[in-house]
Amino acid sequence: STQSTWAHGHITSLAVLRSHRKLGIATKLMRASQNEMSSIFGAKYVSLHVRKSNQAAIHLYQETLGFRVNGVESKYYADNEDAFDMRFYFGSKQHGGKVQPDGSVVWEEKENKESKAVSEKPSTSENNDEKSKSRRRKGKK
Repeated sequence: STQSTWAHGHITSLAVLRSHRKLGIATKLMRASQNEMSSIFGAKYVSLHVRKSNQAAIHLYQETLGFRVNGVESKYYADNEDAFDMRFYFGSKQHGGKVQPDGSVVWEEKENKESKAVSEKPSTSENNDEKSKSRRRKGKK
């Protein structure tokens, strides 16, 4: 079956009180929810959106939890900031882009399994523009 018809989970929002950060709470919440998505609901992957400027969240999702960039949602947030569409595939090798310290993305090429930096990033917003507009909420993180 194709990726678009696979059962999958989506993280809409994750927040930890500032005074309780750096205690591993977000990691534990994410891993617990991922376990439930996979084992109980049979999800093949989990997706989420993260502000391109949110370096702390990108580090958590990418470096700690193993997510990869699937695409970029142009003007996803109410203030017109772009979002990375990130995914984690259960039980399989991760594929997609990896955010670099300067904010650029290095994309893995599927054909020869090598990575290369590209200046223009794939955008998922062309296909999902109307859907993402209807999901936007003011102040969404």
